[in-house]
Order: sequence, then C-alpha cells, then structure tokens
Amino acid sequence: MTQATRALGRLLVFFDEPYFRTERDGQEVVTTNRAFWLFVRALAPAFSHVDFLARIAPERREAPFSCTPDPHFTLRELPYYESLYDLGGLLRVLPAQLRVFWEAIGACDAVLLGIPHPACLVLWAIARLRGRRVLFLDRQDLIARAKLRAPGAGRSAIVFGAWLLVRAFVLLSRSTLTFAVGEEMRRRYAHPGAPAHGLLISLVREKDLSGVSARSLPPASAPKRLLWVGRVDPDKGLEVLLEAFRSVTAARPGEQWHLDLVGTGLIEAQIARQVEDLGLARSAHLHGFVPFGPELNAYYDSATAYVLPSNESEGFPQVLIEAMARGLPLIATAVAGIPYVLRDGENAVLLPPRNPEALAAAILRMLGDADLYHRCSEAGLRFAGEHTLEAQTRKFLDAASPYLRREPSAAYGR
Repeated sequence: MTQATRALGRLLVFFDEPYFRTERDGQEVVTTNRAFWLFVRALAPAFSHVDFLARIAPERREAPFSCTPDPHFTLRELPYYESLYDLGGLLRVLPAQLRVFWEAIGACDAVLLGIPHPACLVLWAIARLRGRRVLFLDRQDLIARAKLRAPGAGRSAIVFGAWLLVRAFVLLSRSTLTFAVGEEMRRRYAHPGAPAHGLLISLVREKDLSGVSARSLPPASAPKRLLWVGRVDPDKGLEVLLEAFRSVTAARPGEQWHLDLVGTGLIEAQIARQVEDLGLARSAHLHGFVPFGPELNAYYDSATAYVLPSNESEGFPQVLIEAMARGLPLIATAVAGIPYVLRDGENAVLLPPRNPEALAAAILRMLGDADLYHRCSEAGLRFAGEHTLEAQTRKFLDAASPYLRREPSAAYGR
C-alpha cells in the first residue's frame, strides 16, 4: 500500500454492534453478525491504520464476519455491558470505558462515530478536547424506531429521550462532518455552511454484478417465490406481509406460491406462530440468519420478487441494493428514505405501510405485468451498478478527505 493511498492518518471507529469471540483454525478471533462491518473495512485502505472499538460479549459464539486484525487494523476492546437499558452495568464500566476512550482517541487522527448513541456524545467531547476531527454516520431513524418498539408503559418518555439524543447530534453536526443513510435523514442534519451528505450502504462489489442480467416475468404456470431478508423485529412489517401473502394465495388458488423469510430477531417466535395460525406452514418458511455472500445470493437468485413491508424507521436498507444486484424486482413500502430513491412503476412497486390489502395488490401487480417486471429488474440492476461498495466508499472518502486534511473547502469544524 502506497503512502498516497493511506494519506488520511489513523482512524478510530465506534459503532455499538455485538461482537463475539470464537476459534477458527486453532486461533481465537473476534466475529460479528453485522455485514456493515464490510463497509467499514472497505474504508481502511485510505488510512494509515484503523482502530475499532468493540464491545465483545462474554459468551463465545460463531458469527460469519471475522474481525481479524492485520498490520493496518486493530480491535480495541471496550469493557462489556449488556445493553443501554442496563444502567447499573453501564455505571460499573464507565470509568474503565472513559480510560479506553481517552487512550484510543489520543492515538488516532480522526474518529468515525455511529450515531445517535449516548457513548458518541462522550467520544465527541473527548475528541474535540484533544483536537481530533470527528465524522458522524447515522444509519437508522432512532425516533421512528423508538415509537415503533417502545413498550406502552413509558413509551412517551423513551420517545422523548430519543428525540433529545437525536437533537443533540443535530446540533453537534453543525461543526462535524455528517453522513446519513437516506435522504429524509440527511435533511434532518443539513444546515447552511455544513451540509450533511447522503450515503447508501452497499455491500455489493462491482465484480458481484458480472454475469447478472435483467429478468423476464416467469410463465403464469411457474411457481412464484417471494423473498424477505432482514432482522425479524417489530418495525419490519412482517405481520402485514403474512396477511398479504395469505390474501394473494387465496386469490390465486390454482398457483404455487412460496414466501421465504431470511433472518432472525426479537419477534421470530411470534412470526412463526402467525405462520401456523394463518395456515401458511406449507408455503411460508423461516430460514433463520444467512450471512451476506453466496448462500444469501442463492435465495435472491431463486426468488421471483423481493418484498419489503417495513415501517418508518428505515434509512435505506442495504438489502434492497443486494436484491437489485441479482436482478430481482422490488415491492416496497414508501417510507423514510425509500421513496427518495425508488420510483413507483420505474424501478419498484411502492405502497403505503401497514396495509395488507395494498401489499397484496402490489404483489399481484408486479407479477401480473411482464413489462413492469422487466423494467424494474433492468432499472434495479442499473441502480445497483451505480451504488456498489466501491462507489459508496469513494463517495464517503471524496467528502471526508478534504475535511480530514483540513483544507479550506472543509473549514467548518475543528
């Protein structure tokens, strides 16, 4: 690696994701389930070194993505706490965490923080105190997520707390280079003199698109296979998808329909019960977690269409780009950042959230119109080609480089 390609100094990264120790080939390694890790590693060649702050769980577990250190990459372990809701655990590890924060920031030139997170307020303050540049990246709408996930008791307080936290980062973004996933969230941080940058997190590499062609609608007699991939969480709209799928299969009794749900999460048992209650056990299948890569691509390749029934907490899900990169037409709810990128009838079929009747109609529309199906497949492939991992990494670095080099064009902030 030449000095020119690693000209941005040493970068410290914090995204509060779960990490696990395991053994591979006789060596102990740290792993994670979060494919976002691949995006962070793709940034590494631009820096002389990357340090990653990791909260590693005490239980040993195998996860698909290895965080193996190399000469240009180091993991710095944080004292472990169970979750942000474990206030007692947080207070116990706080002094040790502050020491790690201070030492890690002192050894770096710049800090990339996954916001909004309370620890990022502390990291931002230490970084500014020590004269380090800070970059923010917001991937999901915390306020919308709190509204959807918070329990009834105390919901108002949780949502207000989320609003205060986000508002704090909006104010800090006035002197901090900020990236946000999805146009709606980008606008939240945008302000005169220090514009926020939109970013779509893509894990699809340019080489992954080789040999993929736009699809044509399968014959009416062919089995139809719908696919969903993601976290099985309350804000993903899976209950609506199952209701819509039942309506579709009832409307087309002579056809073979299948629904593949790929992922794991908080309400997996609830979704499994709903599959049974709706009488869909023979046609709707939960496959558990499948890591990004060839095995997941096999699900995309065998599907007829991809369905995303999410509620309002999304930025712009990376799975949409993954599906488009396999030529798979999209049916998605027009929430958060999605309608700023996808256009109904052009590169997707869009519909309102929480509406099983509209979702069923959208599925039948996509799979009943050969021109629409091929047009969305072709446009999706083109979009994926324009938003590869390499392209999004370049976009991030094009904005970050002058800021980190303290050039006049990036004069705002320290």
